[in-house]
Amino acid sequence: MKKRLVILFCFMIPLFCSSQNLKDEYNNCAVERFEQQDYVGAIEYFTRVIELFPNDSLAYFDRAMVKDVIQDYKGAIEDYTKQIAIDHESIDSYFLRGMAKHQLKDNDGAIADYTKALELEPSNSDAYYWRSISKTEQENFKGALEDCNKAIERNGNNFKCYLQRGKLNQSLKQNESACKDFTRFVQLGGEQTLVPIKLPCDK
Repeated sequence: MKKRLVILFCFMIPLFCSSQNLKDEYNNCAVERFEQQDYVGAIEYFTRVIELFPNDSLAYFDRAMVKDVIQDYKGAIEDYTKQIAIDHESIDSYFLRGMAKHQLKDNDGAIADYTKALELEPSNSDAYYWRSISKTEQENFKGALEDCNKAIERNGNNFKCYLQRGKLNQSLKQNESACKDFTRFVQLGGEQTLVPIKLPCDK
């Protein structure tokens, strides 16, 4: 019996090494195709990796990101979901799946994913920002403003948050606060053409 196990083990090692080498080759080809902007080719090679290793969470994540690039948001959501099923604490997958859901106007789903990402990483300024965007689209302006404040608390240089908060303050008739936010947005490198009022603000 012991001898049979040794023989089986010795037989399996080359097969595993061969599969691993093939996986590395497919991954390299996928990256090469992606850099050449051959996104369909990149997806095909990541699919080959998944066929070899169905529980390779990174392959699902990489394929999802490529699908995001070509705006196949439903396909991306499916792959992020498969990746999360393997790795329940994948912050990036929750966050990016939320963004893909947002593109499909599924704000409830997006908010749920941003919230999960924040449970795993409370310091994630971008998750607060994008949750604010989804809440704004739901006309939950108070909740959106709270999320903007939290985003800025965690990263005071996240300039897009100032633009978002400025627009929220403007809609809430908090004009002085809006002006300060728009000014800070521009100071941090944001494009002044995106500001909905003239700077410096009229008194």
